[in-house]
Amino acid sequence: MAAKGRVKVSLPPQPPASETDSDRQRRIEEAAYYKAQSRGFQPGFEQQDWFEAERELTGAQGARELERAQSARELEGAQGARELDGAQRARRSGARDSGGRV
Repeated sequence: MAAKGRVKVSLPPQPPASETDSDRQRRIEEAAYYKAQSRGFQPGFEQQDWFEAERELTGAQGARELERAQSARELEGAQGARELDGAQRARRSGARDSGGRV
């Protein structure tokens, strides 16, 4: 069982300038894994582990931009879900108004 509190994790050295996106993602995945391992793989911290690993590996500015992009995608998804829900309600309402059954 992991000890409570923060555990210092040593990260791989900084990537070469020619690092590919898949290499970068693998390094972030590995760092996030070790973060999760250090707290006993408690659920609910996956994004936090990812963003912290990313921030440590790529710098705070890049991680903030990625967090904003993630938030924007989540908001777009929520907006789309609300629009779909509204369209479904309108369709059901229209079926009732015209004497149809739902």
